[in-house]
Amino acid sequence: MAPDTRPDASRPGARQASGAGPGARRPGPAATGFVLPDDVAAAADLYAEPSDPGTKSPEDEGPESSVRFYRPLVYRLPGEPGPTGPVDLLLCFPYDLAPLTGGRAYGDAQVGIDFGDSGAQALAVQPAPGSVQPDGTRVAVFGRGHHRLRWEFRPPSAGLRPDGHWCQVLLRLPPGRSGVYCHLSCHVVVRRTVLGRAVGSKAGTRGNFGLRVNVEDAWAARLPLPGLPYPMAAPDGPAPRVRGPEGGHEEGAAGDAPWLRRLFFALDVERYSRRHNTHMARVQRDLWRTARAACAHASVDWHACGRQVSGDGYLLVLPTGISEPAAVAGLLQGVTLALHAVNTDPERPAGIGPTRMRASLHQGLTCEGASGFLGTAVVELFRVLDAGPLRAALRESAHADLAVAWSDSLYRDLVPHAYPGLDERAFRQVQVDLPEKGFTAGAWIELRARPLGGERPAPAGTEAPDAGNGAPNPH
Repeated sequence: MAPDTRPDASRPGARQASGAGPGARRPGPAATGFVLPDDVAAAADLYAEPSDPGTKSPEDEGPESSVRFYRPLVYRLPGEPGPTGPVDLLLCFPYDLAPLTGGRAYGDAQVGIDFGDSGAQALAVQPAPGSVQPDGTRVAVFGRGHHRLRWEFRPPSAGLRPDGHWCQVLLRLPPGRSGVYCHLSCHVVVRRTVLGRAVGSKAGTRGNFGLRVNVEDAWAARLPLPGLPYPMAAPDGPAPRVRGPEGGHEEGAAGDAPWLRRLFFALDVERYSRRHNTHMARVQRDLWRTARAACAHASVDWHACGRQVSGDGYLLVLPTGISEPAAVAGLLQGVTLALHAVNTDPERPAGIGPTRMRASLHQGLTCEGASGFLGTAVVELFRVLDAGPLRAALRESAHADLAVAWSDSLYRDLVPHAYPGLDERAFRQVQVDLPEKGFTAGAWIELRARPLGGERPAPAGTEAPDAGNGAPNPH
């Protein structure tokens, strides 16, 4: 996703992801000096709107509030390969309104997403028309089947909370499209008490502001996507396959695709399904930022990786030609630093709790099929990621944000040889047994502690006991 660079984006009230103005903030460095990628994709002030359409609001009164749209979560849905089919994208747009002071509260709110004259078609939307959110907010949606969408949120008397909002759309693009520009808008009613009476005034965005969504930035999605808020099913009809590792060409069938040896790195969020929807949207942002920051820290080319999403987890298929010891050590340190940064963000919502993750590392043959990466090595990777010993190691550690399981073969290739950033004293060996799957494998677990002060993250130790096996991922 790229920020809007069109000339009219500089009109009053529109800001880009530079963090300028009261409605956007570029995250500062954490105590470790590690800086996450900025996920504010577009931001704008909300100016008072005159009650009489024939008059203008004074320009010198300043904005009533502001809105920040974060970098959308973009998933490309699987389908039959081929350049002549449509492109189906599932896009989730998280956004926050600025907190209000002085006894003011948000009343009704409208959010608009216009995909312009691009031939785009909204096949499905969430929150759904007529739905009622847990806090009693009623939702109306207009524009399904077209390119211009509008959500209307009507909260109960307590008003609309400012943070944790999102809008989701299943969008079909015509064949051959590399992306789509999204024009965003937001309008709210601000409630206040004047002389003992409750009154409301309208405020909204001005001018053009928005962002571009590029198809190449999308994650390959394996359906269903249980980790998405209000997940939607894929539409009928074919869609082209996602790009593979290193931009490989798209063969017509998996049997024709090249089977290449790759290094796999998978991440999964702890206790994700126990969070409510607004926190799920925030944690998914944490997951994307953590994965991207880890690749940057390890000097791994993000776009050269095969990328696949499974709801609350990501799979990275690393490119060839990299130094595996340096890449693995850099990825693990990068994830640890990124988790520390997201968990210590001063704007992190109260009550969300820390984001902690499990990771697994493996190597083996794979090729890209019509709906994801194939091969027994990928299956083994996810079975170890979901197994009981790794879950128990993270659950029983109070000071680690990351628990990592290495396959036995990768461990023996890298860890005993004293490569920088890999310390074999931090590992313990476990056995993963899944009789119902006919699966048994050895693995090595390490815990990565959160940094303290300006120190570099170090392995956290291995005190957690083996607590058996949990339910495996259905891969």
